[in-house]
Amino acid sequence: MKSDRRALIAFFALTFLLSWAIWVPVMTSSLGWPGFAFPPAGLVGALMPGVAALLVLGFTAGWGGIRSLLKQVLVWRVDVRWYAAALLLVPAMVAVVFVVSGWWRGTPLPAPAFGVGALLTMVAIQLPNTLFEELGWRGFALPRMARSFGWLRASLVLGVIWGAWHLPYWVSAPNVHQYGALAVVLFLAMPIAASVFLAWMYRETGSVLLTWLTHLSINVAIAFMPLSSEEIGNLWPQAAYTVLIVALGVFAGARLARSEGRSAAARPTSGQLIGRSVGG
Repeated sequence: MKSDRRALIAFFALTFLLSWAIWVPVMTSSLGWPGFAFPPAGLVGALMPGVAALLVLGFTAGWGGIRSLLKQVLVWRVDVRWYAAALLLVPAMVAVVFVVSGWWRGTPLPAPAFGVGALLTMVAIQLPNTLFEELGWRGFALPRMARSFGWLRASLVLGVIWGAWHLPYWVSAPNVHQYGALAVVLFLAMPIAASVFLAWMYRETGSVLLTWLTHLSINVAIAFMPLSSEEIGNLWPQAAYTVLIVALGVFAGARLARSEGRSAAARPTSGQLIGRSVGG
């Protein structure tokens, strides 16, 4: 447990230091303060959880620890329903909100042109940053936190940290400048709820591949069906999507709590252990 705590402190400190070294100057520049910005700053900063995890494991566990982390990406023999959930569930939520919001306002929501080439390009762009995020958050941090807090509490704490980590990136976004603090609140609710869902998926499958595919599908869906762009003019689509994500998180949290309850019930009590030792 002590080694887990030290490793987690080092991981979180490195992740924030490396990512914010990129994102904070972008944020200050967007606010008209001294700083700098470059187009792929968001993607580069998002690589840092994986970089931090690999660095910490390199120092504490060597190549064996790094290989153990990377092997989680190769866990692919899971029920096909998990693949369906990873690839379709949240994008379906985004699509429903996108279509219904456009119907409600009487005109489609603004969105970039969609095509096979555009889809493949967006997937290629999002592949590395979503992989490195999941290696760090789910592959490295989550199981170590779960050993101390349990899976449900660990997923919630990690969700808060994950959301806080995004703050400079969010604050630099034009739509946040337009919509203000409410946009940040809605954005913060999403990773907390998504963290619980991803924790449930990871606990049931042990697969970073599945959480990576989920993260990738969310980012790609939002890229083609944005719910909070400046052109929309309000945050109602984003709020509706947040409600759906929170509902998904509540469902996953209930499943995690039930699983932990079953595990606790199956675990022998101290009295039972004493009785077994006395009885031989």
